[in-house]
Amino acid sequence: MMFRRLSVPRGIEALLHRAAVDTRFRGLLLDDPLAAAAAAGLELSTSERAVLGALPGDQLARLVDRIAG
Repeated sequence: MMFRRLSVPRGIEALLHRAAVDTRFRGLLLDDPLAAAAAAGLELSTSERAVLGALPGDQLARLVDRIAG
């Protein structure tokens, strides 16, 4: 079976990686992704903010889980 590698913008990737190792941050990310980015000190691009705002929480959680392994 062949898997496609996800192309994730760098700012979002940084948030996902932090959420994968920090349970408190994960909760913040799933509750309010834009607040999580601000708390992490990340300045997201307009498109990254749009993606985070449109991404359902369950999909965001699955992305974090994929990184956490």
